[in-house]
Amino acid sequence: EKLSSIKLDYGIKAVGTKTAKTVKVTNAGTAPLKITGINSSVDQFTQSNNCTVPLAVGVSCSITVRFAPTIPGMLTGTLSVNDDGAGSPHLISLSGIAQ
Repeated sequence: EKLSSIKLDYGIKAVGTKTAKTVKVTNAGTAPLKITGINSSVDQFTQSNNCTVPLAVGVSCSITVRFAPTIPGMLTGTLSVNDDGAGSPHLISLSGIAQ
């Protein structure tokens, strides 16, 4: 599995707003990839995706991560992509400042 980014920084955003960024997941292996879960460690970062199971060799899918702060301050978290490929789970660092 190959991720287009391992860090998403949302910068400074107002409480109550929503900002989305996308990470591309590509199956760079030699066999279909079974994604078993995509989870965020913090409620203010939510995800949606179009990843099918299994993900065929050479095929990509997208994970959209939304930053929707509800409290002011520095918010950090991790998006975890779990699959049956080497190195799982694959982690994406999330950060943003809410004011």
